[in-house]
Amino acid sequence: MVSYGCVFVANGDDTLGPDLRRAVFGRALPELFALPFESKKRAYEEGYSSQINGMTHEIICIYKPDNSGTTSETMVSFAKNMLKLFEMLQTLVLEGLGVRAESVRGHLDQLDHTFRLAHYYGAQPDTETGMVDTYGRLPACYHRVRTPSNRERISVQFGVLAKPAMEVRALDDLVDVERPLAFNPLKDEECSTWRYSVEGFKFDDALKKFCGVENVPAMG
Repeated sequence: MVSYGCVFVANGDDTLGPDLRRAVFGRALPELFALPFESKKRAYEEGYSSQINGMTHEIICIYKPDNSGTTSETMVSFAKNMLKLFEMLQTLVLEGLGVRAESVRGHLDQLDHTFRLAHYYGAQPDTETGMVDTYGRLPACYHRVRTPSNRERISVQFGVLAKPAMEVRALDDLVDVERPLAFNPLKDEECSTWRYSVEGFKFDDALKKFCGVENVPAMG
């Protein structure tokens, strides 16, 4: 994790077993993305986007999936299992860095979860704010979706962000005299807005430029 900024999970406990994956990728998502544009836009409103930054793709973002409205039981099961897996991994990583169990639970309770259904025709890198939580000890790898030979790709992306009005900040257990604060607190929405602005794309290390302790946060 420290070397690469990510881990590979072998799903040994069948949390996302073959039957559930077939139901999601073999039926639910192909049927969803085959719907007319107007139907998807009407059903998901602000949660639907396409043709962002010149990249041909469709994204449907679902917040806190449940069995009501437009979210199927299959997708709700998938989302709940992803949340279970995410919290397990977060706990293992943070406790491995020396964070106390009560601090880990407090950190998890401050997070909201997003569930993005993606239909890609191209790819673009993305970054994470996890470096702020760990004061830079864990590097954030670039998120890239590869589409060899221009083939289409459907994916499910489980993401987290701080709850509204909450700041992302380094965990107290990870900051001391020997490991000083590396990033100022930030708000997810403000950081994302700047990151994908014309100014934000100018920097290789946009997060450090935005909220590194030696920088004044860029709010333009």
